[in-house]
Amino acid sequence: MDGLDHTHRDLLRLHRGAAHHLHDPRDQIPRDPRVGSLRIETTRGDRLFITLLGSAFINIAWLGIVGDHQPYAMLVCLAYASAVFRWV
Repeated sequence: MDGLDHTHRDLLRLHRGAAHHLHDPRDQIPRDPRVGSLRIETTRGDRLFITLLGSAFINIAWLGIVGDHQPYAMLVCLAYASAVFRWV
């Protein structure tokens, strides 16, 4: 570090401090499971999996029933995802 000027030293110090701040366990978002309408404990990861699986079935059913206008299925999937993350 002897060859670095003050600007580089300050940037290196700032980088080390920012990296340390990102890995601080006190700053993590709590991921406590909650019980929703399914009456089972679900985490955010569980709700994401349920959303992705349900969205796949919505898109397959949309293709079988409607067959066209797939962007409208995305709107249905967004409504489904918001409902899952809110109430499940």
